[in-house]
Amino acid sequence: MNKSIWALLTLAAILGGNTLAANAQAGKGNDAAGSPPPADVPTFSTENIARQGHFYVGGKWEGEPGKQTMTDAMYVEVWVPKKIRHPYPILFSQGGGGQTNIALLMTPDGRPGWAYDFVNQGYTVYMMDLPARGRSAYNPAADGNVIPPRTGELMEEVWSGGSVSPNPLRRWPQQSKYTQWPSNSPNKGKIGDPVFDYFAKTEIQFPTNPILEKVSADDIDQLIDMIHTPVILLVHSAAATSGFLAADGRPGKIKADPRAGAVGTSHHERGAGRKRSGPHLGHD
Repeated sequence: MNKSIWALLTLAAILGGNTLAANAQAGKGNDAAGSPPPADVPTFSTENIARQGHFYVGGKWEGEPGKQTMTDAMYVEVWVPKKIRHPYPILFSQGGGGQTNIALLMTPDGRPGWAYDFVNQGYTVYMMDLPARGRSAYNPAADGNVIPPRTGELMEEVWSGGSVSPNPLRRWPQQSKYTQWPSNSPNKGKIGDPVFDYFAKTEIQFPTNPILEKVSADDIDQLIDMIHTPVILLVHSAAATSGFLAADGRPGKIKADPRAGAVGTSHHERGAGRKRSGPHLGHD
């Protein structure tokens, strides 16, 4: 072995020894060294998760030669439980109008989100950020203008029940019965409520190009093709319209399509003669 290799090995040993010694010294009399985050930092147990994956589906090059950019790709995150108890994985997409799948990871009052609920029950879970939203890149040339995040006042009216809208189109007869906003703040569901303020931090802008509805559906179908088994497609709010198209594009691959607060038409209003691709388990 030549002298240069010996020199490198010696240097590595010296540096490694010094690092260990420094770490050991730092730990003396300091119980916080190497300790987990404090209670103010929200963390959740992953003891029932065996593997995780992060990847993209879809996407194409857009633009003239020399100015091409990748567009229409969709970010996907998958959690695989240590013990898979159900044959069909769940594909989640949070609403396409201002939210991302951060909402599936943690509630605004700090509890584990739906993703943990389902993986702890033994479901494999796929979470999607629809194209041009969240961790899926936005391309102004292809995706159109964006609508800014909602104002706090509008969020009080449409999300938390903190205020009644002066617009009759945003009111409904049972609105006063809504009690589920998870806060005990004196100004529950309003600006200044810590839970409301945290939820507002998760709101994002959303793109306006109507073609993204079909682009999102195509990306969801590509993901279904990758999985090779039938799936449960759980969509929320504005993501529902892409979910409908995706389900129609893969008949026989959708075992159930529960909808949470879905934007769009009801089961009976979707158009003459159009049938669901799988059982309809949700609500509008």
